[in-house]
Amino acid sequence: MAATTGPEGLSAAEVASRRRRGEANAAVSRSSRSYALILRTNVFSLFNLVLDLFAGAGPPRR
Repeated sequence: MAATTGPEGLSAAEVASRRRRGEANAAVSRSSRSYALILRTNVFSLFNLVLDLFAGAGPPRR
């Protein structure tokens, strides 16, 4: 049985040809929300409100 090798990559000419035709992948690093909105959403959640209410209740004072 003959040993097989993994797939070969594209040559530089093939890459250039595909880029000219618009067949290259473009990395998009846009986020739909700002950092401030993400932080506000995570800090002021219903779960955190419930925890704050229980923490604020504490043991009864005399």
